[in-house]
Amino acid sequence: IDVTVGGSGGDDGTGADVSVINTGDITTDGAASPGVMAQSIGGDGGSGGSTFGLAVDGSVDGEIDTIVSVGGDGGQDADAGEVYVSNDGSTITTKKPGSAGVLAQSIGGNGGISGNASSALMDLTSSTDGKFSFSSEITVGGTGSTGSDASTVEVDNDGVIATENSASHGV
Repeated sequence: IDVTVGGSGGDDGTGADVSVINTGDITTDGAASPGVMAQSIGGDGGSGGSTFGLAVDGSVDGEIDTIVSVGGDGGQDADAGEVYVSNDGSTITTKKPGSAGVLAQSIGGNGGISGNASSALMDLTSSTDGKFSFSSEITVGGTGSTGSDASTVEVDNDGVIATENSASHGV
């Protein structure tokens, strides 16, 4: 009997709460350069280990061969924290494409991917004298984990948010 088992993927960390309070003017002059970027991102779960079992039977005696191959489970992902941005009477200006005035996000982590399981059994024997040969393969893939939750995002603006180019939203 040959048995192979993949390891489980690691669990990931939780995104912390984020708070940004802006009290001064901000100007960016590069592409994809937001004025304020506040993100809490939960980590993704790790991938489960994959397995491959192989048995080769070349004997002339009757034999029973079995391969069991089990993939590892995906690791747990993590939630994201709350995000708060306050622009207190200041001006936020972005000048190039793809540059949001304020980019605020809370993004939950993705679930871990399950491990694959596969096996191969080769029987190279031939029997003419009544001897038996029995072979079986059992393969079971691991279990993936579910995605996690994002949290609340709040943006308070008591100032001016100005974007001067394409694909550059204010908030």
